[in-house]
Amino acid sequence: MIDRVRNFVLVVLLLGPHLSFSQDGADKGKKENFGFFNFIEAKGHFGNFVRHTDSLDDVLKGNYYSGEVRVGFQSTGKADWQNLYKLPSYGFGFFHGNVNSPKEIGNPMAAFFFFNVPIVRGGKVDLTYDFSSGLAFNFREYDSAENPRNDVLGSKLNIYFNLGLVAFYHLSERIDLSLGFDFTHYSNGAIRTPNKGLNMYGMNVGVRYHLNPVKSFTRLSDPDFQPEIRPQYKIRKLPPHQRYLEFYSAVSGGLKTTSADLDDRDTYHPIFTWTIDGAYKYAHKGRIGVGFDYIYDGSMERWLNFIYPDSTHDWTDFSHVGVHIGHDLVVQKVSLVTQVGVYLYEGNEKGFVWARVGLRYDFSDWLFGRLALKTTEGFIADLTELGVGIRIKKNLRRPKDLN
Repeated sequence: MIDRVRNFVLVVLLLGPHLSFSQDGADKGKKENFGFFNFIEAKGHFGNFVRHTDSLDDVLKGNYYSGEVRVGFQSTGKADWQNLYKLPSYGFGFFHGNVNSPKEIGNPMAAFFFFNVPIVRGGKVDLTYDFSSGLAFNFREYDSAENPRNDVLGSKLNIYFNLGLVAFYHLSERIDLSLGFDFTHYSNGAIRTPNKGLNMYGMNVGVRYHLNPVKSFTRLSDPDFQPEIRPQYKIRKLPPHQRYLEFYSAVSGGLKTTSADLDDRDTYHPIFTWTIDGAYKYAHKGRIGVGFDYIYDGSMERWLNFIYPDSTHDWTDFSHVGVHIGHDLVVQKVSLVTQVGVYLYEGNEKGFVWARVGLRYDFSDWLFGRLALKTTEGFIADLTELGVGIRIKKNLRRPKDLN
């Protein structure tokens, strides 16, 4: 009993400044969106595989089933970026799947973050797009002796990616029902071959339960005021964006294997990339730019010696030079980077066109980190980059006030 009283007093002391009212009665509008708007969500997934390998064709003819649990947070527009994306929700979750092949592929699990952005809010029905990504595990990796049929994933640890379109129906104050379509991808980014990837498409159904933890405490401190379970969705107009030019350079490294390493599961080859970019920050949530790339792929030494055993090779055969154009979708300090480039010089046959997709996080005004996947021969995974960079920016003339 004493512990309960002590905990209650502590909570009241912490929340007291937010729960108190003036003597003559507070304006209820000041308490709009008061509290913490959280939710718990459960989803089931089912669908088909994208068939792209003969060795597991009998498996990929079947269906997949999976389930996930999420803990989420509904934004209310306090931060500028929340208004830019129409008050999105975000959080973390856990995924468990059945891919119809426990002996060859395994039963994947994943821990992930998700980001859900409204397209249309329509009273009882919301239409959203949903993005989630994280680390997946519990796979059966390729082994030339014990698991030779698995040519889709060569590692026990992989990247989990899911993109979907989801509709929510507000059944009650606390409960939503959902129906959606999604695409799921597993890959290790060519760190360990084979890496054809596992791709699935299908539907998902779910239920979401909303809660506001502060509601229980306000019931005791002020019975006349009860916070809402869901927030008021009011998007705030932002001031005009300060346009600027940005110049930045990044160095990245990583590990990679090739098909020549299928029987050597302990060998990895180093990769190195150096990029220089110039970009124009044209809006609150967008940046476009062009850049230069130098890429050193250490795995090419093993690969070229494997296919051309009588030839000699040097570092120029493992080097590539290219240029790219790109766009960054900015969410506060995080940017979704997408680039398409061409090679000006290639030390070996990687194709002419390549692409890069990744995440950038700004630690400060001048320092950032990034994690990206570069492709080759169009959109086949080539290498995974982890690196840091520095940037400088120059503000352009401030736009006229539109308010």
